[in-house]
Amino acid sequence: MTKRGQKGFTLIELLVVIAIIAILAALILAALNSAQKGARDSQRRSDVSQIKTAASQYQADNSGTYAATIGDMVPTYLGKTPAAPQQGAAAAKTFAYFGDSSGFCVSILAERDSKYIQATPQGQTNAGVACTSSTTALP
Repeated sequence: MTKRGQKGFTLIELLVVIAIIAILAALILAALNSAQKGARDSQRRSDVSQIKTAASQYQADNSGTYAATIGDMVPTYLGKTPAAPQQGAAAAKTFAYFGDSSGFCVSILAERDSKYIQATPQGQTNAGVACTSSTTALP
């Protein structure tokens, strides 16, 4: 029993408030995790686009032949070898790059939707160059 005139909260009221705060904190952390995955995927898209541009420049300067590896384009066409941003267990750790005289393919697994982000030369049908079929191509 409580006496009239006593001030303060009961234990049940305090526990309910703490539970509500814990639920809200969990929802906010889940939303932040999703936003971080999206940011890392944006960085991957940017890096793939830079590699695509560097491969095209390499090809223009080398009699129509594409670089065999990303390392062949560093430092002349790429300032440094792009490193994949921190990622979850499901994502690939490095960029896959395949190049030969007929074309190239660069790809990396996205975290958010588990599809590949890839780029190939304009108009290339991937003849002679291995690319995955489950991809989100860059323009």
